Amino acid sequence: MSYAALETSGNASQPIELYAFQTADEGWFYTSGDAPVTYLGQLYAPESILRNAINQSGEAKAGQLRITIPGTNPVASAFKSYIPDTPMSIVIYRTHGADGEFVVIFTGRVLVATFGDFAELTCMPENDLLKYNVPSQQFQAQCNHFLFDAGCKVAPVSYSVAGAVTALAVAVLTVPACAAKPNGWFNAGYVQFGEQRRMILFHVGDQLTLIGPISGLTVGASVIAYAGCMRDYGTCVSKFANGKNFAGFPWIPVNNPFGTPFV
Repeated sequence: MSYAALETSGNASQPIELYAFQTADEGWFYTSGDAPVTYLGQLYAPESILRNAINQSGEAKAGQLRITIPGTNPVASAFKSYIPDTPMSIVIYRTHGADGEFVVIFTGRVLVATFGDFAELTCMPENDLLKYNVPSQQFQAQCNHFLFDAGCKVAPVSYSVAGAVTALAVAVLTVPACAAKPNGWFNAGYVQFGEQRRMILFHVGDQLTLIGPISGLTVGASVIAYAGCMRDYGTCVSKFANGKNFAGFPWIPVNNPFGTPFV
């Protein structure tokens, strides 16, 4: 029998599901069945994993899915200290085994993890992103671009410094190569270690204070520090010589010309 026939037959067939969790640099693969399953060359290990029913309707949060797994599971652990650095996607396959047919029943992203006796993951479907308006440019003094984006056009390689970490105290790194830049050069920039990134709050000499620790970072590891931008016109011109691409409005009138008369 086909998958569709088994789903609607009401017989004793017990379907199993495969859960593929992935970020940019890691992946975790589990099955709700009691035996390992290999699919598309990937081994899915048995795990105590449950989910609520998938609701197909037009309501704003109808497609939201909640998955319950042990709190010690590596997927749950990825959310304990902070959210993963790159979005965690999830694909759920369903099969009846006997028919050999696997059907994708959910694709989305893990947004939130709530911890108790177990961990509950809140997932939203990919098409949920289409429900939100894409923000347009704002009439503001601050630049509408972000440093290094396509509109900014500043090349990140020209404003980055690579070096080794010689000392580490939670979220404070010592990177001697960064001392070549004046204090504050990396403020509001970020440090990259593999696929992980952390915002730099303060830069003094060879020390960088990050917004939070980087998982797996150790003394001797190589990192890349990227310059920061306060997104004001003065910084854009003096630090990056990029005034022609500035997308803010630094000369907004103090008085509303359609309201209070100019003083």
